[in-house]
Amino acid sequence: MAKKAPLKIHIVLDTNIVFTDAAEHLLSLEAKNLIAEASKSEGVEITWYLPRVVRVERRYQMIDRATKLMPSLAKLEALLGHKLGISEEIIHQRVDAAITEQMTVSGLVELGLDESKEWYATYTTTGKLTKPTLESVVHSETDWED
Repeated sequence: MAKKAPLKIHIVLDTNIVFTDAAEHLLSLEAKNLIAEASKSEGVEITWYLPRVVRVERRYQMIDRATKLMPSLAKLEALLGHKLGISEEIIHQRVDAAITEQMTVSGLVELGLDESKEWYATYTTTGKLTKPTLESVVHSETDWED
């Protein structure tokens, strides 16, 4: 008897499912557990996708949380009388490395977007999520006037 091909399922994660307040985690605990449990399913082949724009947004959130810890680090350095050598550049590098590692461990595939589209530049700049003004979004998306 011929072996039956596994059922193939493609799942795209969005910001709501991956968000966590933890600066050190790309995915929420619920998302990590879901992926881990689903990977044990026999007869089902699941591919998990993380859209680039979600990855960039999560990166921004992680860097933002880490950067907010810098004043406490400065106080610790003052107490110790020793510089620990943590800079914003190091934070960016380490967050990028953590994201890459966590995507690999979770088996996430980055889902790219057409970066040639005009709107893409509004939301991302050199890998950092920007905060567009309401005026720029409304004007570029609808082209309506008062």
